[in-house]
Parts: sequence; C-alpha cells; structure tokens
Amino acid sequence: MSDILENKLVCDSQISFSISLLKQLFTNDTKNESFIFSPISLSMSLAMVFAGAKNQTKEELSRLLIGGEDIKYFHNYFAIFFQHVKERLTREEVKLYLANSIYLAEDLTLENEFMEVIGEYYNGQINQVDFKDSAVVADEINNFVEQITNHVIKNMVSSDSFNENTRLVLINAIYFKASFDNIFDEVDTYESDFYMTSDKTKKVEMMHKTDRYFYNENDQFQILIIPYNYYSQYFYILLPKENTELNEALTTFNADTFVSLSEEASENKVQVSLPKFKIDSKFEMKDVLKCLGMSNLFSDKADFSGISKNEGLQISSIHQKASFEVNEKGVEAAAATASFFGGCAPSLPQKEFIFCANRPFMFFIGKPEGKYILFSGIYK
Repeated sequence: MSDILENKLVCDSQISFSISLLKQLFTNDTKNESFIFSPISLSMSLAMVFAGAKNQTKEELSRLLIGGEDIKYFHNYFAIFFQHVKERLTREEVKLYLANSIYLAEDLTLENEFMEVIGEYYNGQINQVDFKDSAVVADEINNFVEQITNHVIKNMVSSDSFNENTRLVLINAIYFKASFDNIFDEVDTYESDFYMTSDKTKKVEMMHKTDRYFYNENDQFQILIIPYNYYSQYFYILLPKENTELNEALTTFNADTFVSLSEEASENKVQVSLPKFKIDSKFEMKDVLKCLGMSNLFSDKADFSGISKNEGLQISSIHQKASFEVNEKGVEAAAATASFFGGCAPSLPQKEFIFCANRPFMFFIGKPEGKYILFSGIYK
C-alpha cells in the first residue's frame, strides 16, 4: 500500500477534502440528524469527471481534490487503491467492494482518451442507453448499485431522475463489511442515556468493553481507534471532551488534527462505552461542493470537452446514498454516488482511560498508511 504514498500532496489533499466535506455537511444540516457519507465514493466520481475536464473546470477540480498537483498522480492514486482492494480486502471476514459505471446517451460520442482513463484506472464499465426510456435505465442502474452494495443501497435513482436533457450519468458504488478484531459481548450491552444536547437525552443500546485499544486525546477530543479483522481497516471515533459541544469543537478541527491524533495514539487499557446505531443518509452534493469552491462545473461555463466534443456538458446534480450500521460484531456500510450531466510518538502513561460515547461524536473508517477515508459521519 506504500505506493499510494508516492505523492504526499495528493494523499493529504484527499484527507483534507474528506474533513471539509464532513464539516460542510454538518453546517448544512437543518434537520439536526445523524448522517453518513463516503468521501472515497464522491472523490472517485469526481475523479472520473476530472478525466474529461479542461481549462478552468479542470483547475477548479485540481485545486480542491489534489492541491493543484498533476492529474496523473490522482488517477494513479485510485488505480493503486483498486489494486489494494482486489488483493487484500475480498476475504470472507473482510469485504470491500467497489465498482464504477458510466451510462451515456446513445447518440453521445465519448473521447477515446477519456474512455482509456476510465478503463485503465477505474475499471469503469461504459453503457449506452436511451434516457427517454427512463424506467428501464433506472432499473439497470439500481440493479448495478444493489448488486455491488450487497442489497444495502436500493432505489438509487428513479425514472424521474432523468429527462430529455440527461446525457451522461456516472455511478460509483462501495460496500464494506468487517468484524472488529476483538468484538463486544452482547451480554454487556444495555440501555443507557445518550445526551443529544446538555438538556436533551434519548435511550440507546450502549455496548461496553474494557480492553486494550489505540487511544489519544488533546484539549478538545478523545480518539479511540478500533481495528477490524486482520487490521485491514480501522474505526476512528472522535469524541469531544465533556462540556464541549460538537459544533464548537468542529470549528478548529481539520485534517492536521485528525492525522496527529491518529498517528500519536498508543495502545492503552480503555473502558469503552459505544452506542449501537444504524444510519441511512441521502445527499445532493451539488450545494455542498459549491460551498467548498466548486461552482464552474455546475454552470454553463463548464468545460468537459475531454469527455465529449459533441456538445457542451455540465453537471446538473450529484447524489449520494449511504448506509452504516455498528453493532457488537463490527460494521456494515455501503454508499453509492451518482453524477448527472445535462447538456510513532511517545506512549501515553500506562493507566486505564474512560471513553464514554454518550454524546455526539464523529467517526471514520479508513487506513492511516493508505491515506484514505472510506466512510465518515456524525452520530448525534
């Protein structure tokens, strides 16, 4: 996996992009609900778009996704990531499946270079369809997503998702399921109060276990890192310190904070209390990306002539559906993204720590040395 670290700027930019998305989704949340999304799924969809972007559109994507670095490193990042998934994460105990597919109008001609990049780096399937027959196209896309996500993500699109202006749809689907390396015992799960705010609680099924975990803390956060089978991936939980609201802690939280807390964590005896939970989310990522500085690709100034020179293309919407469940055994998570076009540090003292996640927290699934985040979210 070390090859992915070949270009540090690309890796660091991907972590920063993931954290920025999390904070923006939290800011945009008007329902005050828990949510889950997949940064790697969205990045992969945008990377496929990137392959055909030109001029200002390309510069905008480059600036946010890879810190202005050469595009070839970005495609190579995902190519190596795919290889890693294929070689190491398809065991019976650890499953991570990824797939990309492109659906284009029958009369749309794609540029050869674009098709080569999609095939070489993203293992992408290219399908020509008649968007006027919207029910058939919706069924085809939904069947593809449902198969990759082990039937977790259903009805990704509907026949209403397409109209006479739909020219191209990019789909990325991801599925992850793994058991904790050291599972929680169900007999130690019981109902407890979860403090949504300082004066508002709800009842949750709280799992309990005292064991050795990777742990660290600073003035604002505690971090607990739980490995999955074979240390294939890690579950990161960032809990604001008591008397610190999550929205307050998020104002200064960034990629550097996450990386330093993670890399400096050491193995300690920890009393863990963690709620069982399941989250289903659906987002229109267009507004979120605009807030992060991506506006050109959604306007009539967008230049995707590297995808097709037949006509002017622009992105009309980017949808993502995600599902995430944590229980005593581990995690099952899935996500799908659809893009629509229209026209080692010193150890902590060896003592027992208490990590009681009975208030809102952030969580991530990923691999530190791989510099990627598969899933991220907030439970509240």
